[in-house]
Amino acid sequence: MHNRAVTTETNAFPDRLVPRTPWIHRRWVGPLAGLLAFLLLVIPAAAVGFDYVMRAYEANRLLTRIEASEAAMIAFDAQAQAAVAVLGDGANGASPTDAQVQQARDALTAAARDGQQAIADAGAKVAAVKILAWHGDLAKAREAYLAHNHAWQDYLAAAQLDPAEFDKPQQAINDTFAAAERAMRAGMGGLALFDIRDRLEAIFAPPPQDSGGTSAADGQLAA
Repeated sequence: MHNRAVTTETNAFPDRLVPRTPWIHRRWVGPLAGLLAFLLLVIPAAAVGFDYVMRAYEANRLLTRIEASEAAMIAFDAQAQAAVAVLGDGANGASPTDAQVQQARDALTAAARDGQQAIADAGAKVAAVKILAWHGDLAKAREAYLAHNHAWQDYLAAAQLDPAEFDKPQQAINDTFAAAERAMRAGMGGLALFDIRDRLEAIFAPPPQDSGGTSAADGQLAA
């Protein structure tokens, strides 16, 4: 009989039979789940906030260029008013001389030429404003205003050929302006950044009651 040492193993069970802590109860699971829940809340909110800022940025660029276009129209109107001032207001009953009428026509034609170019340049800058594909309401606002800008260009082009255009109602200008207001308020009115709401109000404020526009000549320029 051979002597054989007998040893007692501390762990007599195979590793695969030793109970283990379920993964759901492990220490890192709780913090990780909390982090994921946090990210699921924060990422969509951040995306919405970023999109709002981008929309406001695009609206600000568009509105800035629209304001430049409006300034060109106002500059033409002031130049036109100065051109017809030579005709007088008729208060003294004196009719303008032929020379005064011709001077006013020439000045108005020059104003129309300069105004058409300035308005066309401003319109090209409005058209160049980049807008994200999903900001469709801003794109509609841009296109609606461009229609108004083009109506002005058409009016001034026609007036250069026929001074009588200065005394005619310009319904296309009025209609496109009203359409632009609706589209711009719909696309930009809800944005609080960049003073957009106040700037919209400034553009679409009712004109002064005594505003005579280019009809100040009261028909005296018609051929």
